[in-house]
Amino acid sequence: MSCRAWLFTFLVVLGCGCGSTPFDPSEDPREDSAYSPPDYRAAHEPWGSVAVRSVTDRRGSFELGKENYLNDSWYAESLFTHPVPLTLKRLIERELLAGGVMTIAEDDGSAKYLIDLVIVHFTAHADRDLIGLIPVIPSVAVEGRIDLKLRMTDQDGRPFLDVHYQDTEEATAATVSGIEATGSRVLLTALARVMARLVQDVDQAVPRFWKELGLPVQ
Repeated sequence: MSCRAWLFTFLVVLGCGCGSTPFDPSEDPREDSAYSPPDYRAAHEPWGSVAVRSVTDRRGSFELGKENYLNDSWYAESLFTHPVPLTLKRLIERELLAGGVMTIAEDDGSAKYLIDLVIVHFTAHADRDLIGLIPVIPSVAVEGRIDLKLRMTDQDGRPFLDVHYQDTEEATAATVSGIEATGSRVLLTALARVMARLVQDVDQAVPRFWKELGLPVQ
């Protein structure tokens, strides 16, 4: 077997190592999960019902998941029980409910507030170049990147919130076999920070909108 063929076989074997348990927003995070729910709690009754009306996915196809043993790799969909757009929809609604900010509408038509989300980037990127894989126990740089645009309106189309969330988290996987688990950790860590900001932003957006109009919250 040639040196190149041996190296490739070695990488394949390592790549079949430790994985990670897919994240499911409908379940409470495990104690060992990198995702921590926001601890923010509203000091008032919920402003009304909300529904995530749409999630537009603008990611490049490679960001959904592309593994190259001798080149860059991306992880996203494999890290979650459900597709990322559905995961984000359910997670946003769950955390707004848990924080006492909103109740959850049965459907878009009955919601007082509507959220439209655009996914620009949402993936974990591993820098698996050949130079970094030569050592017997290689280390690989892994970065989680989140870039989301959120807009919240009421049924009349009045804009209550228009915000752009960007966050990154970096870590090093000690071996090739730990890349996917590390990718899950960095992405969920960044996601926890984004959700903490989002819940507070939504809560503050409603009274701020009415205050700018010189009116009480309606």
